[in-house]
This record gives sequence, structure tokens and C-alpha cells, in this order.
Amino acid sequence: MHAPNRGACPEVPETMQVAIAGMIRSGSTFSFNVVRETLSRRGQVKTHAANSLDSLPRAGSPVHSILKSHAPDPACTNLIRKGTVRCICTYRKPEDAIASWMQTFDFTLDQSIADMRTWLEWHRGIAPQCLNLRFHELDRHPLLTILRIQGWLLGACVRAEAEEIERRYARAAVKERFDGLEPDAGVVDIGFSYFDPVTLFHRRHIVAERSTAAVDTLHPDEIARIRRELASYLDAHGEYTPPA
Repeated sequence: MHAPNRGACPEVPETMQVAIAGMIRSGSTFSFNVVRETLSRRGQVKTHAANSLDSLPRAGSPVHSILKSHAPDPACTNLIRKGTVRCICTYRKPEDAIASWMQTFDFTLDQSIADMRTWLEWHRGIAPQCLNLRFHELDRHPLLTILRIQGWLLGACVRAEAEEIERRYARAAVKERFDGLEPDAGVVDIGFSYFDPVTLFHRRHIVAERSTAAVDTLHPDEIARIRRELASYLDAHGEYTPPA
């Protein structure tokens, strides 16, 4: 990691296209907001929650573009592979992510396993081109994660800026702000949920003051099924490690 810079504010060398394409329920919205806050201090930013870059400015535009997706389409994936689009992927133990996905959005176990399998297969093929951030570190050491993202984007870190972002997106602060989000004209309604159009945080986005694990909400048979059906991606303890 680059040493924190307490003085000058480093600039990005050019406008960027960034995809935030993490695993479901792994801190991807947190990383999206770190990138959005960091780039918005250094130019105009346009964001979109979708699987395609079609609605965002093209490379070379004076506007920074940020795509938030759990399933980038082939065209976007190809641009990540080429390095035209920079990509951040958060990840965690799949059974814990699935448990949180089901608890937050009421998806079935069948659908959640299918969604997870799709992401794991996609990520396994693109991981070496991404900045991969483990949820465990993000959850316990958010400031270090913010500094790491800053270093990756800017080539340097700005600690005061990172500390401000950490305070704004602390788990308790996000929970207090979005627990009461109402489906009115100021939110985006996608049927099974609704979210703030700027930060992309959903109602009930933070379920509890502390992160929970699959063992807290799923039956042992459900956990065993997840590990069995996703076995080709997991180690003996059910963990996923991105390929280098």
C-alpha cells in the first residue's frame, strides 16, 4: 500500500471507467461509495446500477463513469480484461453472503445458490484483472480498505479524506440513515426492494449492527447444500479464494 499522503491531494491522471462488480452482500456498495466519493472530488462522476456500460460515458469522456453490478455483461467483462475498465470485486465466504442475501431480500435458497454460482464462475475468469477485497478485512478495518482503494485509484492515499469517508459510511451510520428509507419519489423501486439513487443503499441494507454468519440464520442442512453445490469453487471450510 502507498504511504498515506497528509498534504497534497493527488489527482487521477485521466478520467476513469470503474466497475464495482463484487459478490452479492460482500461490501460492494461500500466500495462503490468509496470510489464515488474519491472520484467526485476530482471531477464529474456519472454512476449507474446495471450490467452494461451502455448508459455511461465512453472512455475518453471528461466524466468519470462508475458501474455497479453483480453480473457485468460480456462487453463490460472484455473491457475489464483489456484494462480499459478498472474493476473492484469484494467477496466473502459464499454461505455467509447467501444467508445475508436471503435475509435482506427474501430470495429463496435455490435462487441464491444459482446467483452465487454465476458470480463465482464469472469472477474466477476475471479475478487477476481486478482489485479483490475480502469482506472480512473491509468489515473489520474499513479505513485500511478505503486507503487501499485510494492507492489503487490515485497512486497515493489521503488519510484525512479516507477518515471522512469512513465516518460517513460506518456501519451504524448507514443503518441509521437507510433503515427508514421509504418507497417515495426519491428512491428507485425495483420490485423486490428499493434504494437510494445516489449511494445505492437499499432499505434494510444493514441488517444488524454486527455482521452475521450463515450459522446464525441458516439450517445446517442448508449450509451443507451450499457447500456441496458450490464445491468446485470452495476449499474444505467453504471459503472462496480468488485465483491470482
